[in-house]
Amino acid sequence: MGLAEQSPHNPLKVLHARLEPRRLEDAVSVIAISNWELDRSKLSRALVLACPPPSHADLRETALAIIRAYLDHETHIRNQLMASLEPMAKAFMEILKNQRPADFHGLRDWYGLCSFAARLLLAADVQMGLSSEEVQQGALMGGVSRSLSEEATRLVKLCHEKQLKFVPAVWALQLAVLNNVSGHDDSESLDKMVESLSKPQTGSEGMDGVPLLSDIYPEVLRASKRLDSLLGDVDGRHIMVITDSPGPVIAWIQHRAPLIGNWNPESLVGSPLEHDKVSTDIYAQSMIQAAIVSMAQERRLLILHNVDSIYAALYDVFNSNYSRASGPNSQRYCRIAREGFCNPRCAVADQFKTVLVVTRKRAAQYEAALLNRFAKLEASCAH
Repeated sequence: MGLAEQSPHNPLKVLHARLEPRRLEDAVSVIAISNWELDRSKLSRALVLACPPPSHADLRETALAIIRAYLDHETHIRNQLMASLEPMAKAFMEILKNQRPADFHGLRDWYGLCSFAARLLLAADVQMGLSSEEVQQGALMGGVSRSLSEEATRLVKLCHEKQLKFVPAVWALQLAVLNNVSGHDDSESLDKMVESLSKPQTGSEGMDGVPLLSDIYPEVLRASKRLDSLLGDVDGRHIMVITDSPGPVIAWIQHRAPLIGNWNPESLVGSPLEHDKVSTDIYAQSMIQAAIVSMAQERRLLILHNVDSIYAALYDVFNSNYSRASGPNSQRYCRIAREGFCNPRCAVADQFKTVLVVTRKRAAQYEAALLNRFAKLEASCAH
């Protein structure tokens, strides 16, 4: 509802008659869900339930649920993860409160961080023979891509070199932080999260003196390595690359995509003409149609740049809000918000990912609803 509420034409005024009908026979039940606080004329016509901002305890409980979903068996790795959650949740809460611009990072970054760390440690657990055969052949391994398995293999190798019995959870968490709490030109966010990992926690037995991954494998800090990791995570989040050199970065992504994830990259670059930028008719619809066609192609990596007029139509795509038809090997579908009353459900390939390439100035102007849908990464020609 937020986008409609911001419109100068006030389209949500049509709800007034539904919320306060003149005749009993016209009464219908209305349930409205919004990320935005609506104006008083609507709030006064309904019973309002406001969800307060989460506390660090809420973040910890949500993270525990995600971790238990992937690591449902009791292991040292799971215990380490759980021991690190309290300081990490507090550090992330500080980021949410103090970041500028506000809402640059959001709760989806926290969920993505926990999911990435759990999947990476699940793959490492399997490779070191610490998980049961049931887990190794279970459905959860379907969320572990080839690239994620290769990343786990590197961690296992380092683990053997350091003569450790299992991969330290702090290593996976640092990679998860780099992949999900990044993209800002101010490195304070990353420093706070990494600092919380460097302190030994109660419950992290056997990890005394274990260095951070960046201390023994500095290459993980390179933007090119993080981009490779995000591209290779087929089931991971969509990506936003923030750069002041969009042309070379797009060329780099096109070069790396086939090598990392066997992607077939396609670039959709918007027109620089002012008339095209403000157009909401023929030009925008043609770009949306091009995106719809690309979505249905298997192993397609869709690179978007300077096509702001179509991003609102693709919100469900960016949010990975897919549905499936019934039956085995069924097709995925996603709603596309085209103009007017046309909101078709379009086919989405099982292996499809988008990369949004934007400048720092433009990223600072985006709404939180768009920013939070992506794993963000800052990149430049120097990286």
